Amino acid sequence: MRGSVRNGFSIFETVAILVIVALLLLIVIPQFTRPSLAAVAGPDSVVAPGSFGNLEVKVSDSGGNPQRGVSVRFEVEGKGNVNPAEASTDSAGVARTVWQAAPDTGTLNVTARAAGRSRPTLVFRTRVRGQPRTASPAAAARPTP
Repeated sequence: MRGSVRNGFSIFETVAILVIVALLLLIVIPQFTRPSLAAVAGPDSVVAPGSFGNLEVKVSDSGGNPQRGVSVRFEVEGKGNVNPAEASTDSAGVARTVWQAAPDTGTLNVTARAAGRSRPTLVFRTRVRGQPRTASPAAAARPTP
């Protein structure tokens, strides 16, 4: 049957087209749904050893609307820690944790990112130096008699 024209795609061609479309959607859609992170509260650029405070990050969509229920992961590098290491955003789109500097000097960097995503990130950079603080977050939370 020379010169005959076939109609439609073969199964192989159809599957190939669907795979290409799926890959394009996986690449393009996250660009429009990627959250943005903004600092609400964090440590100063220089803090005393042993000091602590609130660290808050707001998560918004591409239209600037707060995103509720997004898990934010807080990763510490250097002299200190955060607790909890992961928190969910509230109705205002804000995730909260408490940072605490180590009792010695150095740097404390905290990176916040929406859990499960590598970008975007928000980095809080702090130097730990000066006289140590004596109170801890647990002691500050206790009521005085």
